[in-house]
Amino acid sequence: DAAWASRQAAAEAAAGPAGPGADLEAGGEAAQGGLQLQEAELVTQAEADLHAAIADEYAQGVQDLARSVKGLQRCMVDLAEHAQAQGEVLDNIEANMGAA
Repeated sequence: DAAWASRQAAAEAAAGPAGPGADLEAGGEAAQGGLQLQEAELVTQAEADLHAAIADEYAQGVQDLARSVKGLQRCMVDLAEHAQAQGEVLDNIEANMGAA
């Protein structure tokens, strides 16, 4: 029994004052805390990725709208030029009718 007592004392000394399961519990809690931190970082990264995707989509929409407005502006300028040219043709026809 002296050998058993010696081994028991050595095991208790190696395990520390809280017993052999204390390190496992502390390690488990540390691992769980680390896992929660990693999950929080993943959620934060996922939120950042989502917001970046939304911002990119919004910027693309703004660029598309700007191109559409520019195209509409060009159509209006073309229409104004055609109306001006038609007005000149009508003035020319009217002048020729008055001279005849």
